[in-house]
Amino acid sequence: MKHEEIYLDPDFRKSPKGPHCHICQRALKGNSVRVYVSQESNWSNAIHPEDIGEVGDYDIVNIGPECSKIIPASYYIMKTK
Repeated sequence: MKHEEIYLDPDFRKSPKGPHCHICQRALKGNSVRVYVSQESNWSNAIHPEDIGEVGDYDIVNIGPECSKIIPASYYIMKTK
């Protein structure tokens, strides 16, 4: 891996309905970012997009605007038009 995985510390105690932030589990009402997370670490580590080829299983999750402040912008998945 070229980049460090970022620990997200998700709160899985809540059971949200609908689109929600992967970290705090709050409903998403506005903008969010998308990041890759490692399934091997129970969906708790953000993975840099350039490292996806070196990682086993991963998933794409939404992160709310408040929680996204802990993740560098280079880890965001850019939306294609």
